[in-house]
Amino acid sequence: LDYYRMDIYLLGGLLPVLSKNIGKPPMDAVGNCRYDVDSLITALPIGQYTVVVRAVARAGSADSIPFPFAR
Repeated sequence: LDYYRMDIYLLGGLLPVLSKNIGKPPMDAVGNCRYDVDSLITALPIGQYTVVVRAVARAGSADSIPFPFAR
């Protein structure tokens, strides 16, 4: 794994309205990675969005399950 990228889409959108390389956050004791996205989320206009986190490596990439949220 080289890094994680977070892409935020308008709900139902095909192109991200925000894309951020979040590096490789360290894992906690139970294997979860955490990254503070508060400043990124609060900068978005009020609306309905979907976030996808992509694990990126030289051999390819894999997407998380899309997670809808409201701002």
